[in-house]
Amino acid sequence: MDRSTLRLLLLLLVCAALLHACLLIYDLSHPEVFLNADRAITRMRMIEDLVRLMREGASLEKFFGSHGIVGDYLPQAMLFMLGGRPAIIAGQILLFLISLAALFSLTFHLTNSRNCAGLCALVYLLLPHSLVFPHVLCSEAIFDPLVVISFYFTCLVLVKDRGHAAAGSAGLALGIATLVRPITALWPLAVGFAMHLARRSRRSLAIFLILSFLPLLVWMSIMQHLSGAFSLGSSDHDAASNMYQRAERITHTLPEPEQARAEERYLRAEGGKGSLRLSDFLRFAADYPAAYMSHLAKDGIAFIAKSGVEKLVLDYLHVDPIVRWRLQNQETGVRKQLEREGVLRTIQGKFLEYPKVMLASALGALAWMCLVCLAAVGVWRGIVDRGLRLNERITLGLIALFPPYVFLTSQIVTAMQSRHRAPAEFAICLLAVIGLRHLKGWLNRVHGARHCEATG
Repeated sequence: MDRSTLRLLLLLLVCAALLHACLLIYDLSHPEVFLNADRAITRMRMIEDLVRLMREGASLEKFFGSHGIVGDYLPQAMLFMLGGRPAIIAGQILLFLISLAALFSLTFHLTNSRNCAGLCALVYLLLPHSLVFPHVLCSEAIFDPLVVISFYFTCLVLVKDRGHAAAGSAGLALGIATLVRPITALWPLAVGFAMHLARRSRRSLAIFLILSFLPLLVWMSIMQHLSGAFSLGSSDHDAASNMYQRAERITHTLPEPEQARAEERYLRAEGGKGSLRLSDFLRFAADYPAAYMSHLAKDGIAFIAKSGVEKLVLDYLHVDPIVRWRLQNQETGVRKQLEREGVLRTIQGKFLEYPKVMLASALGALAWMCLVCLAAVGVWRGIVDRGLRLNERITLGLIALFPPYVFLTSQIVTAMQSRHRAPAEFAICLLAVIGLRHLKGWLNRVHGARHCEATG
């Protein structure tokens, strides 16, 4: 990077730091919003219990064996020991700022344009999830920045051929991210294949793969020692529990006779223990394809169309706690009504009940869909642009593949929300900037041709 590009990056980081510093002041005066996130209250109890056990010098074997994957709570527990909730928020902000610099550099390497890099990072900075997650207790605050950082080092390997150090950094960042949320457990295979296509050295490929799988394998080995099972660890929010809850939710949309049969065969089997193996869930989906596809379509709507502005307005700014509870309640909220009444009737009803919140959601969805459409143009441009080198095409292809990968691997959740898309939002921003640059160039060419015709 030249000096002007570095100055732009520094300016962007200073502005981002000031913005999040202002939000930190808000956090200190509104401490309740820290726990307005998925499973935040449960995670806080886990952190407090772990810290208490560590300070007492008690054995941690039983704790680790019954609280699921360790990355879900340990990073924030370590920050909590340093300085309580403010330390967690400060650590999450710092990690986000590092990822913002990584996204700027990643975009610059792919576009060779500081304007594109600055615009991409600015848009990502202002997304609702980027504003909220560093300030609440959620796994995304750790996971999402690590994914961006891993992609940056992957780009250095694929485009710049930086070698073993970059490959190791990409693998380690991805491996630690997987230890926080296992949805990226299979992603190293895609990256490894991309490195193979780019003809990177076998040693770099081996280093990447080893370090990307090592944290997860070490943890599973520890679980083998603690529980006798080579697994991620059991909890009430592991994959088997989520698949059970997903099947249960789909079952409730079936006609009564089929609902009873599905409950008997899948939900009450083996004593109705609240968990479902992947093979059993796949059989369930095969037995009730229409209901499963309907649920999948609603997941797709949430993944593609919802901007996440509700996280900012309701969860963080906490403008109306009662409305928040009504809209997000698992039994009576928007998603449940969507499953009962369909998309149009649900939207109409909610607009009549909560016009201001729904208007904000609609405007956010419109802005987000514009970004998605630009990203689609960016993907198409990456495919047809013959001016790109092979390794740049491979890198863009990998980035374009990540959002659908996140959607597919997030299918183990009960019902998808916009936050499940958050790990892939950096990719959408990057592709949207490329799409916008192409459209701008196309419009300039059209205008230039018309001007030539007029003056010719």
